[in-house]
This record gives sequence, C-alpha cells and structure tokens, in this order.
Amino acid sequence: MKIGPGDVVFIRTGRWARRAEKGPWDVSKESAGLHASSAKWLKQRDVAMVGSDAASDVAPSLVEGVAQPIHQLLLVAMGTMIFDNCDLEALSRAAAQRKRWEFLLSASPLPVIAGTGSPLNPIAIF
Repeated sequence: MKIGPGDVVFIRTGRWARRAEKGPWDVSKESAGLHASSAKWLKQRDVAMVGSDAASDVAPSLVEGVAQPIHQLLLVAMGTMIFDNCDLEALSRAAAQRKRWEFLLSASPLPVIAGTGSPLNPIAIF
C-alpha cells in the first residue's frame, strides 16, 4: 500500500481488544502509539488526517517534557486533523476479510460554533 497526499491514516494499536481481554488501565501512562519521529514520515506523505484507537501518541512519549508530541506536531505545527479513541476493531476485521486496506472514509463533524472538536460517526465504504 502507498500512503499519499490527502489520505487518512488509521493506527490500530489493539487498545480495545486488550481492554476487553484484560480490563481498563490508565492509557495516559501506558499505551502503544506513534513516536514523535513518525510526524516526519506523515508530513512527507502529506496525509490529511491521522486516526488511532488511542491518542495517537505512545505513552510515555519518550520525549522529555512533552506528554503528547504527536498531537502537538500534527495539530499545531502541521495542521493535520486527528481522530482520537476510535474503535477500529470492526474496521480491522472488515478490511482483513476483504483483504483491502483502502476505503472511502466519510465523517461529518457537528457544527459546533467556536468548537475545536466534535463527536463523529465515521463510515468506511469498501
């Protein structure tokens, strides 16, 4: 698969499957995710949006003094939007069943005046 300009990249860490198996834990202190160095790779490909089943950042972040460097780099420095805390388990199963990892994504935010975020119901169309 090739990632290019305008693509949305989803990172499935298995958070929700692990939670179902082992129970809840403090994901702000310990979770899989992207290291800050991943931002360069995403920027080189000019992705439009990044989504994850957690907060996108690995925790602990491994960047001294910065709790969520991916958030800061993507949102502030690069202007790249983020989907946080997605449940990607059903999407992963659907993609694996079809052996297709590319799909059309539709997601419309609520029109919240002066808002910086919104609940979404993203839909993957294979």
